[in-house]
Amino acid sequence: TQMDSYNQLQVIPFNSKNKWMLSLYRPKNTSNPFQTSKRVLMMKGAPDVLIPHCKYILTDDGREVPFDEAAKNFISDEQIRWSSQGQRVLMLTRAILDDDVNFVEPTNEIGISSIVPNLTIIGLLGIIDPPRDQIPETIVKFKSAGIRIFMVTGDFALTAAAIARQIGILTSDDNDDLDRLRHRPDPQFDIRVHGELKSSPDTVRSLVLTGTDINALTDEDWSKVCGYDEIVFARTTPEQKLKIVQEFQARDNIVGVTGDGVNDSPALKCANIGIAMGGGSEVAMEAAHMVLLDNNFTSIVTAIESGRLVFDNLKKVILYLLPAGSFSEMVPILINAILGVPLPLSPFLMIVICVLTDMISSLAIMCEKPESDLLLRPPRRPKQDRLVNFKLLLHAYGFIGIQETLYAHIAYFTYMKQAGGLKPSDLLLVFDKWTDGYLGHTQAELDHLNFTGQTIFFVTLVIMQCCGNLFSTRTRKVSTFTQNPAFGPTRNPYVILSIIGSICISLIVVYVPFFNNVFKTRPIPLGNWFIPIGFAMLILIVEEFRKFMIRRYPRSILAKLAW
Repeated sequence: TQMDSYNQLQVIPFNSKNKWMLSLYRPKNTSNPFQTSKRVLMMKGAPDVLIPHCKYILTDDGREVPFDEAAKNFISDEQIRWSSQGQRVLMLTRAILDDDVNFVEPTNEIGISSIVPNLTIIGLLGIIDPPRDQIPETIVKFKSAGIRIFMVTGDFALTAAAIARQIGILTSDDNDDLDRLRHRPDPQFDIRVHGELKSSPDTVRSLVLTGTDINALTDEDWSKVCGYDEIVFARTTPEQKLKIVQEFQARDNIVGVTGDGVNDSPALKCANIGIAMGGGSEVAMEAAHMVLLDNNFTSIVTAIESGRLVFDNLKKVILYLLPAGSFSEMVPILINAILGVPLPLSPFLMIVICVLTDMISSLAIMCEKPESDLLLRPPRRPKQDRLVNFKLLLHAYGFIGIQETLYAHIAYFTYMKQAGGLKPSDLLLVFDKWTDGYLGHTQAELDHLNFTGQTIFFVTLVIMQCCGNLFSTRTRKVSTFTQNPAFGPTRNPYVILSIIGSICISLIVVYVPFFNNVFKTRPIPLGNWFIPIGFAMLILIVEEFRKFMIRRYPRSILAKLAW
């Protein structure tokens, strides 16, 4: 090859600060195309960086002619045309050195003019690095999940914008620049300034800024920048990448950064979640919080879905445990202490619910698959969206808890009326009157009535929990029937197993003589195993209606109170 006729003397590698690479050669003989024995400097880099230092341009026949205004316009037009097609454009230049020059090890601040004042343009080179096929689809998923995707690159602005359009980061052909940004009215930029969606823009707003623009941004400008939906930062340095992260974080945005090079390391380390590619540099992987071993950008969507799913399932477990495990057990104690009603639920049966039947079902909930709208929700706001908040407690106690407590007491009082002829009014303010001879009953009869009533209360709670609350809690706003536990993508066999396990535990506690004798449980009528199923279905129906109204009227008070 032609390069075989040269000896390479020195190389200054490319860096993101200078945006050029330099090589110094000496011809092996005088038959080379330059017809000289002097040293030859070869330089390649960004056209907008090298053009100010070019004095000549090489013609098709190898002659050097002055790099006049017409040639400059032609080169600039070609760069714009190629860049608009998504090509990364490199300019190739050379210079013949008169002196025997050796370059010291350069710093990031070294300038071209300090090396050689006049360069000759050899030509332009366009490089196409096509994005992976799955990238546009992944960008759509990010946006559907309420996550804004920005491009931060060292590429030329037109190249970066063209690539961003190809993969869906930019969806508008009308992109703002620094001048249009500063002339935007302030009220339009109250959207995500502090990480919270305050109003909806009429159209998607896009912004393209260069590294020079970034250096000129004021605090007010940055507040406007943080309100844009789509942004491309071009011709950026590592310091500017870091500043971008810091400015967004200062306005309460949660920032994730992906990168694979040494230049990305400061931004990766500063981000709330730095994500390095497995094939990237060791420095980048060390600075990041997470490494994609498969080098697949799509894996980030899977990670986001998994994170949301864990948080979602934790909330569901808490919501499942609170109604029966605390509220429906606390109310019987209060009724007994304040109104003098015989204790409707024994302490032993409370423990069985808390540590056995509810625990089995809560473990099943932790194995739930993602809901169909999981990646259609906006991101959680850490300072406001807590694991347990007022909305969740209101739903657990004020909606599910009240229903379960009411139905369980109905079952208890109904049995006491049917089996012992004791009306609810007969059970009020009993206190220490619940002894031999009360309303014509012996102590043994009163104990049997209350022990059986307690067991009925227990069975009613267990069945309502595993057949009603369990199914209604599996989804937040979408219909429970879209989350089929038996088959399909939402299959969760542990739900079915937990129901069977809870019923089996209840049967053992109710019918095994050991528990009857030691913990005072009693066998119950067959009908009291089926009546709670109706209560469970009623809970499920009411919950389905609530979810339907939330979907139908997303701005209603009911929707605003939804957990």
